Amino acid sequence: MADISLKDIAKMAGVSVGTVDRVIHKRGNVSDKTRKKVLAILDTFDYKPNLMARGLANKNVVKIAALIPHSNNDPFWQLPLNGIQKAEKHIENFGFKIDMYFYQDGVEKNLLEVGLKIFKKKYEAALIAPIITDEATIIFSECEKRNIPYVQINTFIPRKNNLFISYIGQDSYSSGKLAAKLFDFGVREVGTLLILHLEREVYNSEHLIQKEKGFRDYYKANKRKGISIKQLTFSELDSSKKRKTFIKYALEQYPNLVGVFVTTSKLHNVIKEFMQYSKKPLNYIGFDLLEKNVKCLNDGTVLSLLNQNPSQQGYMGIMTLFNHLTHKSNLEKIQYLPIDIVMKENAAFY
Repeated sequence: MADISLKDIAKMAGVSVGTVDRVIHKRGNVSDKTRKKVLAILDTFDYKPNLMARGLANKNVVKIAALIPHSNNDPFWQLPLNGIQKAEKHIENFGFKIDMYFYQDGVEKNLLEVGLKIFKKKYEAALIAPIITDEATIIFSECEKRNIPYVQINTFIPRKNNLFISYIGQDSYSSGKLAAKLFDFGVREVGTLLILHLEREVYNSEHLIQKEKGFRDYYKANKRKGISIKQLTFSELDSSKKRKTFIKYALEQYPNLVGVFVTTSKLHNVIKEFMQYSKKPLNYIGFDLLEKNVKCLNDGTVLSLLNQNPSQQGYMGIMTLFNHLTHKSNLEKIQYLPIDIVMKENAAFY
């Protein structure tokens, strides 16, 4: 990128610095001929304004929108929020501010409804947790139309547009394979392994699709005799009656059940009922170090938890956007975080 100033561009275009600034920030009051001339020069030199310098010099706030599910429905989302807030403290002295937008992941079209509110204000970038594919795709398209760079966390939905800066989170397919491998090592009985999705619109949720695929592919490749893989979906976790009915149904359907793989952080929502109604001990694997999940791990109920580093996802997501906006760094499109295997013996160290 050429080291070039607004003054240099104005001189080449034969206009004032103020005119160049109005073209860059789309403020109007510039003829179409002049605008095209300035834009051609900007394009030639790949000029991009330094937002950090602009914010410090003019005392303007550089705003980033962050769109994630609300933690009142799933405490998992408090962890990425903690990371986002930590990052904001690190960049606020440079004139940056994060505006939070929360959607309810159990409410149809709420991701889209809340996400579209972002475009009623001026933002330089966005961080998005796109757990519902079709709704998130509309949000991405709006970002691209409005020239807003964005980062994805938790769930990766491939985008070819250059305004997609990076994905930060787990490799969902590999985490599914890892869960299967842990069962293969730890469960010696033959019988049924149940993949349990505790979410709505599972097949519109790319991270869950990939976890299930990875799990199945592991057993397909290793051809373990006597093991069958089944899958069920249940999302009405708030109703104790419906939870009990569902788990009784699952146990009746699969009397040879030996293990349950919960593909989200919600293992703690169902384990009590499984233990109550199952006639034999089962093995469980789930995700993330929520307090209730760790309690199940420590009392020996749960075989292991896979930690997706959600706080780090939030932190790195904001810092990636900060680096993009201030330094125009060449950033990795995919930033996979480690998948930690947490058992009773090492849980205290997290």
